[in-house]
Amino acid sequence: MQKIGEKIIAVLLVITLIPVLLLGIFLLKDKNSDEKQSKISMYGIEEEQEDTDNIQDTINNNYPDFLTDNENTNKEPSDSQSTQNSGLCTTKQISYSMENLNKTSVCNQYQDNICINKTVYCLIDIYNKDNEISGFFDIQIFFIEENKTQQDAIDVKTFRFSLSPDSKQIITTSTNIKSSGEDGLANKKINCLFNTLEVPTKEVCL
Repeated sequence: MQKIGEKIIAVLLVITLIPVLLLGIFLLKDKNSDEKQSKISMYGIEEEQEDTDNIQDTINNNYPDFLTDNENTNKEPSDSQSTQNSGLCTTKQISYSMENLNKTSVCNQYQDNICINKTVYCLIDIYNKDNEISGFFDIQIFFIEENKTQQDAIDVKTFRFSLSPDSKQIITTSTNIKSSGEDGLANKKINCLFNTLEVPTKEVCL
């Protein structure tokens, strides 16, 4: 009877321990599964981050001027863009005029009704018609026998002066001519011819 009681107790202990062992195995198995899943998820995030960085590196390497952030959208225009804009601009003379031309000849001495000493006066107004630009004008005045050209000028006077916007300069000059005989220069008609050598300029953009 004693042996039978011991066997019964042993069977009851085995029956009691089996659920405990099964529960422990199940919990251990579930823990390993969670750790493995956690590792998978972590690796997945790291790989995804690495792929994003590789894509960004590819953009930066292949397209250095590509706008990859908000800061670059506000960058200043390059020098080449400024050059293109200035290519639409040209340099032109300012607006001016030469008016009120006046020539006066005075014979200072006659001989047998032939003028042998003459003074020729030339006067002209130079207007700077631009309302912004001031600058230098260079004007030549030629004293020329009638029907002659600049190459045959008797005398040449040159004037250089500065004019402010919307202003004028009156130029008065003269030359004296002496000759003898009816065919002498003093006895002939002398004209004034004007030529501009320099006029202020300004940049005009379209």
